[in-house]
Amino acid sequence: MDAKEAPDESQGTVTKHLNLAAKGDKLAEEQAVDALYADLKKRAGVLLRGEHRRHTLSPTDLVDEAYIRLAGERKASWNSRGHYLAVAAKVMRHVLVDHARAKHAAKRPDRRQRVELDSAVAAAVQHPEFVIAIDQALGRLEKKDARISQVIEF
Repeated sequence: MDAKEAPDESQGTVTKHLNLAAKGDKLAEEQAVDALYADLKKRAGVLLRGEHRRHTLSPTDLVDEAYIRLAGERKASWNSRGHYLAVAAKVMRHVLVDHARAKHAAKRPDRRQRVELDSAVAAAVQHPEFVIAIDQALGRLEKKDARISQVIEF
C-alpha cells in the first residue's frame, strides 16, 4: 500500500475499513460490517417499533436486506461510520416501504378477475336497485352511442 492509499491515522477503524472497502478490499468490507452490525440491528429495532407487532420482518431480516442493497452499490463510498449508518437507516426505511407495498398489493384483488354470470345474476336478485341503475345507465349510453350500448348489453 503506497502513501496515497494509506488511510489517515486520525480516522476511526470503521472509517478506515469503509475507505478500503470502497477501493475493493472485501476483507475490509466484512470487518466494517461486522463492526457496525450491532448498531445496524439497534436501528432496525427502532424502525420496527413503529410497525404492527405482527410485522413479518425481524430486525435481523431488515439489516440483512439493507446490507444486500448496500452491497449492490459498488460505486458508493462512505465518508465515515456515521455516514454509512445514516445511509443504511434510509435503506432500511425503503425496505419497510417496499415490504408494505408488497403486502398491500397482495391484499388487492386482481383487476382482471372475472365475474361469472351466475354470480352476477345472484347479485341482481339480491340487489334489484343495481339492475335498475344499470338499465338506466345503458339507456343514457344508447342515446350517446347505440353501438357501445349494444356491446355492453351483450
